[in-house]
Parts: sequence; C-alpha cells; structure tokens
Amino acid sequence: MKRLSILIILLAFLCIGCGNDNSAKKDSPAQTPTGTPAPTETPTETPTPTETPTPTETPTPTPTEAVMQNWDTSNVDISWIDPNKKLVAFTFDDGPTQYYDELLDILEENGMHATFFVWGKQYNKSYEAVVKRVVEQGCELGNHTWSHPHLKTLDEAKIAEEVEKVRALLEDLTGIKSFLVRPPYGEADMKVQFAIPVPLINWSVDSADWNNGTYESVYQRVMSNLKDGDIVLMHASYKYTMEAVKTMIPELIADGYQIVSVSELAAVRGKTLQPGHAPYTSIR
Repeated sequence: MKRLSILIILLAFLCIGCGNDNSAKKDSPAQTPTGTPAPTETPTETPTPTETPTPTETPTPTPTEAVMQNWDTSNVDISWIDPNKKLVAFTFDDGPTQYYDELLDILEENGMHATFFVWGKQYNKSYEAVVKRVVEQGCELGNHTWSHPHLKTLDEAKIAEEVEKVRALLEDLTGIKSFLVRPPYGEADMKVQFAIPVPLINWSVDSADWNNGTYESVYQRVMSNLKDGDIVLMHASYKYTMEAVKTMIPELIADGYQIVSVSELAAVRGKTLQPGHAPYTSIR
C-alpha cells in the first residue's frame, strides 16, 4: 500500500510537468531564427569600359603651314608712289660691290628705289656702311644665299642654312629680321620652295649683263622689253650695268614709269606674296 501511494504521487508530478511544458510551448511564439538573411543579390553590371578616344593625329605641317607667313608689306612706305603710273622693280644681284654707292647715288638723284640681293660671301666689313645705306635710303635688301649654289642639288637643311646665314648677317647689320630671297640662277623646285620660309623672287626681264654684256646690250634688252609690273634682273658687279642704269632711269621716268623695290611694287598693287610659291617673276 505504501508502495502504491508513492507510485501515485510520482505519476501526479509527471502529469503536472507535462502540462507546464505544453503550456510553455503554446504561449511562446515560434522563434524565427535571427540569422541575417542572405540579400537578394542584384547582379552588378560590369560597366562598359569608357574607351579612351584615339587622339586625332595632327598632320605634320608642311613648312608653309608651320613657319611660313605671307609677306607683310603693311609697313612699306608707298606714300611717295603714284599708283596711277607704270611701275617697274629694278633688282641687283651679287652685291655688295664697289658699285653699290654709285647705284644708290643714281637712285637717290632720281628719287627712285630698288632691291639689292646680297650674296653672303661677297660681304666684308668694308661694306657695312653701304649695306646700311640701302635701307636708310628707302631701298630694299634681299637675300641671295651665302655661297650662291644650285639650290636644287642641296637637301632642305643645307638650303635653309644657305638662306639663314645671310638673313642673320643682314639682321645684325640692319635690325630687320626677314628678307625676300632670290634663288641663284633662278632655280627653285618644290623642295627649294618648301625649305625657304619667305617668298622667292625671280624676274620677267633679264638684262643678260652676266652674259658678256655691254652698256648697249643691257640698255637695249631692258628698254625694249619693259612693261608695267615687270621685275628686272641686273647685277651690281658690272660697271656697264651701272652706266646703263644711269641712262635708263631718267628715260623711264620721262616715259611715265616709277622705279620701285619688289616689296613696294607688291604693296602698291595690293598683291600678297606667299612663301612656298613658285618664284614671282612680275607683279601686275
């Protein structure tokens, strides 16, 4: 009996325990695991790479585009020139020479101008004053290269050197920085044109004083062929040329001409002389 009582008591405790457990389970909310949910992965789009634009290559400029400029005649004094008269440019190559002063005297006496193309190797210190006189008198200095070569036989660097040596010499003497160029023998192909950054000047009337000339031959060749706007080739190295000029200038003035420099001729006629261009032979 005693054993039965103990058994009943044990069973009662067990029932009470079971009831408490079920109650706890019924009253407590279901526990949701607190783990961080895996995010819904939005696929990151691989950005389309921004292409570095291929730089547009600037074409290597030709000398004309890179360093050449049209010949500026805006500072040329043409106030003394009558634009209604016939004009002709006298040019003298191969100076300076012993005849520079006499030629300048003739021009000064008649109130006229000309262009003197300087051959570098001809220059020495004794000519300093007369070269400066060319500019002081209103005439024009030009560049006839240093050693008078056939420019077409040289490469571009040598051509440029021939011109630059004379340009630097004349700048040192006068302060002027740029000069028209007369290619020796009148020779100038595309290579020569592109190697020289200033306009090239040839001629439309050749006095042929260089070809066993005489006073009479120079006079006749010039006076019988001359027209308005011509550029005349002569050389400062012949006495007979100087004497012919002394006769021609007064006669041309009487015939309604004015004798001017090349740049003056271009300025009066409103013509733009361009580097890289075939040599100019006249300006009409």
